[in-house]
Amino acid sequence: MDTGTEMKAVLSNGETREIRISSPTMGLCVDSLVLKSSDLRKLLEMNDGQLREWLSVLTTRFGPEK
Repeated sequence: MDTGTEMKAVLSNGETREIRISSPTMGLCVDSLVLKSSDLRKLLEMNDGQLREWLSVLTTRFGPEK
């Protein structure tokens, strides 16, 4: 699912990257995400299975709490 919108991923090394919701996030260690309203609308368009899969993959990208 290519949404065409980009969210901001703030990485643990201090970098910020703009990535599409459907982009691979392998290898990223994320501290936080910044979503636009258009990102949230695209997430609402996902069915339950797609949203669960997206969230499960995304949760593995966050590093340990500091």
